[in-house]
Amino acid sequence: MGSDGDAKFEAEVKRRVPNSSIYTFDPTLDEINRAKMRLQENQGVLTFVDSGLGVQDGTNISYRGQSFLTSTLRGFKKQLGHENRSIHILKVDIEGAEEVAFLSEDGFGSCLLDFHQDPNGVLGRSVDQLLLEIHKKPK
Repeated sequence: MGSDGDAKFEAEVKRRVPNSSIYTFDPTLDEINRAKMRLQENQGVLTFVDSGLGVQDGTNISYRGQSFLTSTLRGFKKQLGHENRSIHILKVDIEGAEEVAFLSEDGFGSCLLDFHQDPNGVLGRSVDQLLLEIHKKPK
């Protein structure tokens, strides 16, 4: 979730684990960085999704004066048909939206609540590692 047009991490994971399925979600890219991600997609490194992690499925957020489509992690898993698949590495860098996406009742927080109530639920034991870059909101 989030790339800023840089797929070095994803390319290295793909090199080390060739059979991995890698999805990169980033609706904030300019045309140059979007083209870089599409090139990586065409080379079989990743699948690029032009949408971001958010509080509710199908909502729009405003970032740097533009509006972007977002979905919850649960929503993305459903859209991709991955409800029963494991996520081995979930890497998130969403430039200041972490609190909303992760801690809100309808965001990742709902996945954590589901996990607490039903360990085999929406996430269950399906996220092995969470890599999260946290940005402090400016005052």
